[in-house]
Amino acid sequence: MKKERLDLNNSNNLFKTSEFILICVLSCLGIPIEALERDCRNPDKVIAVFKKTESMDKILEDFWKRQIKVEPISFWATVREIKSRIRSEAEYDY
Repeated sequence: MKKERLDLNNSNNLFKTSEFILICVLSCLGIPIEALERDCRNPDKVIAVFKKTESMDKILEDFWKRQIKVEPISFWATVREIKSRIRSEAEYDY
């Protein structure tokens, strides 16, 4: 099955955040990171790009209300995976 190419220039179908814990929660709940970008105002910050999904609004609402539930071991593995991905992509940015 061919993966649909995501238009990163069309912000209507994208959600971007630099909030690391939110990035990890979304990823842990099965919403894949489409891209990682450097913040042009602060190169030490990374912005994760997600394709908007039907479930995302509810996840975001629950996250900001502090009502989100994730499995702890899976969350910790996701944190380590994303940190590793950010570090490995940073090696190629400089």
